[in-house]
Amino acid sequence: MVRDLETLAEGDLQAFGVTTALARRLVSIAAGTDDATVRPRGPRGSVGATRSMPSTRSRSAVEALLDEQVHRALERLVDDPRVPRRLEVVVRFDDGVHTAERGPLPRPTRVVDEVQAHARALLSRSGWEHDGRGVTMTGVSIPLPKA
Repeated sequence: MVRDLETLAEGDLQAFGVTTALARRLVSIAAGTDDATVRPRGPRGSVGATRSMPSTRSRSAVEALLDEQVHRALERLVDDPRVPRRLEVVVRFDDGVHTAERGPLPRPTRVVDEVQAHARALLSRSGWEHDGRGVTMTGVSIPLPKA
């Protein structure tokens, strides 16, 4: 980890065969003085949110958790002008198996209640209530149209 480098100087790293340039870079990263600019390749392709919970079969608990994830994912779109057209809902069961349901939204929208209603419909389509396993995680992924 970079934290492990906090106590080392450039010369210490060079003694391990690290080049001068890389040693300088690692020391600046560890010290928090690195001024490298992060340049994303382009606009993000999707936003999402997931959250784990103790195993439950409670419909209200699973739906509330899913609603929270939809809200969090849509909040991440605050500075993005694109409007979601599709949605994916992921469920993890207490045996570790995952399932995903995906499909188009009835209409492109950012309205939280509308996206939550569609997420609940996809959740229902997963059959989680009828298979007997508890749910330990829900998540949503919102693919975004190309800019």
